[in-house]
Amino acid sequence: MSKSTLLIITALLLSAASLGFAAFSYINSPKIAYVYNTRILNEYQGMKEGKVLYQKKLQVWQANVDTLEKELNNAIAAYERDFKKMTRKEKELSEQLLQKKQQDFMNYKKAIEEKAQQEDMQMTSSILNQINSYVLEFGKKEGYTYIFGVTDDGNLLYAEEGDNITDLVLNELNKNYSGE
Repeated sequence: MSKSTLLIITALLLSAASLGFAAFSYINSPKIAYVYNTRILNEYQGMKEGKVLYQKKLQVWQANVDTLEKELNNAIAAYERDFKKMTRKEKELSEQLLQKKQQDFMNYKKAIEEKAQQEDMQMTSSILNQINSYVLEFGKKEGYTYIFGVTDDGNLLYAEEGDNITDLVLNELNKNYSGE
């Protein structure tokens, strides 16, 4: 065998080995993608409906607070209007009643604010659980090793656009949303 034939065979063997290694590396390389968390949250139908329901509850609660505040203001105005006609004892009693009414109003308003905050956290947590469960199943079904969530804070500095599966996940999430 000539030297040139030996060199050609060696080159072919090295090329075949390189191709085999590249194919093996590709097959065993992790499948990685990312989604934009903010888009998922803002465009997921479950979150949109949750926000609408939450806003309706907030409006009812705020209407109750406004009614109580109006009643308190009317009671203060009546006290101020009748102040000169009242005896000292009536003034003391009216002031005590106004203070109690004002304290009750402040307590109710604080309770409503806490309830609204708790309701918002529960709604958001429930929706995040739906999204996370779906992404977990989606990742397993599609063979992903990792699916990263990108935030507006820039925790992913670079990724190829083809690895962005936000639209795919969002479309599937909305398609599978049952309105529960």
